[in-house]
Amino acid sequence: MKAAPNGRIVGGFDANRGQFPYICSLQLGVLSVRSHSCGCSLLTPTWIVTAAHCFTEAPSIASHYVLLGVLYLNDTNVERQEIRIGSYYLHEDYEGGVNPHDVAVARLSTPAILSDYVQVIPLPEPGEYFAGTTVLSGWGSTECDAALTSILGGSDHPLDFEANICTGPLIGGISACSGDSGGPLVKYGVLIGIVSWGITPCGSVGAPSVYTRVSNYVDWIHAHIDAH
Repeated sequence: MKAAPNGRIVGGFDANRGQFPYICSLQLGVLSVRSHSCGCSLLTPTWIVTAAHCFTEAPSIASHYVLLGVLYLNDTNVERQEIRIGSYYLHEDYEGGVNPHDVAVARLSTPAILSDYVQVIPLPEPGEYFAGTTVLSGWGSTECDAALTSILGGSDHPLDFEANICTGPLIGGISACSGDSGGPLVKYGVLIGIVSWGITPCGSVGAPSVYTRVSNYVDWIHAHIDAH
């Protein structure tokens, strides 16, 4: 996906401080430089969830950090927390690139300190389905199958209806974009989707944004948290 010129969700609006306390920035550290690479969500004080491709597409020499408690990435407020990732786990069936099972969990080296600006987000019930208006935050439908088939020129697209969900509107102008990967799609205060992939340019007419459907992976997420 191509970066949005205004550095936020395409067609979105500026968030208020503390409005989305569960979102975090997954940052890459190469030598002395750190930069935002993906969004992520805080599940417990020591665990985050994001897209698997946020790790597989990172440089092998990079270190991974999580930034929490900020509205802007360069904020220096007292709630700002930067924590190194100690370990991460990719879904075993993820094949890399634009494919289903694009989910990963990561354990923080030290627990996050919860506050008004840093909070965990609950997971849905296993297999639960959602429809209607949702909320996407980040830095940086039944018509979904037909839309992707039309745009990509055939029925052989990487959408999996068990593994993925889609959002519109298909009239264009609103979508996830570069830097939003791994970020949270939320409904009723529950994490229902993880930004996975979309069509370039972002917000194209007829092009939905595609997310990993969290309810399909709740048991997998809990199993890895419990095991580690």
